[in-house]
Amino acid sequence: MQEFSVYLRLGFEHLLDINTPDHIFFILMLALPYSIQDWKKLFFLATAFTVGHSITLAIAVFTNPQTELTSWIEFLIALTIALTAVLNFFEWKFYRSMYGMVVIFGLIHGYGFSGLLKSLLEGIEWSVMNTLLPFNVGLEIAQIFWISIILVFNTWIKYPYLIKKIVYILTFSISLFWAWERLPL
Repeated sequence: MQEFSVYLRLGFEHLLDINTPDHIFFILMLALPYSIQDWKKLFFLATAFTVGHSITLAIAVFTNPQTELTSWIEFLIALTIALTAVLNFFEWKFYRSMYGMVVIFGLIHGYGFSGLLKSLLEGIEWSVMNTLLPFNVGLEIAQIFWISIILVFNTWIKYPYLIKKIVYILTFSISLFWAWERLPL
């Protein structure tokens, strides 16, 4: 049971780590367009992201992630944030296809963390129930935490349209800078 709580905490902290803000920015871009009335739709979008993230982590644990792809994955992570910011800015909501897109983005983000998780599990006895499941549950709890804060913010802000547009532009700019920095050439 102690192992379960360790990986639950690790998943939760993964999303709260300010030294790796990619995930936080993605959740911000995922949640910012929605109001508190849309909480169910947003919850399922966040869960779709976790599903994608979980699939890549599981694949990484059972195989050897290709480290030569890491620089491309880090580049793609930045692009997923930039693309989400653009879609939000222009208010392009493809509700049916958004779930698929978010799962794909989760696959990419999960691959970015898979090498570290694989190294954490090396040499120890692990199981899906005691490591991967609690990690992903922790990740989901942290996403719900951030989404709740964003939904409360969305409820209380004045001039929400203008402020959201500014946040989209800033996030797009930051993530484009990250993509440029991470460009694997």
